[in-house]
Amino acid sequence: QCEMGITNGYLPSACTFVIGESCSFECEPGYKAVSNISTITCQENLQWAPENPCE
Repeated sequence: QCEMGITNGYLPSACTFVIGESCSFECEPGYKAVSNISTITCQENLQWAPENPCE
């Protein structure tokens, strides 16, 4: 499964972090989502895509 956290943001408890799952995310105060995306997806290499959704 993918990591339970993301840089400069967090994932909801409803996310199960399994391959192929798309999860909504929230950015920490002072950061915003890149390219106005609202979800990230757990890839087969166990990395989130995009890898750093908050900037």
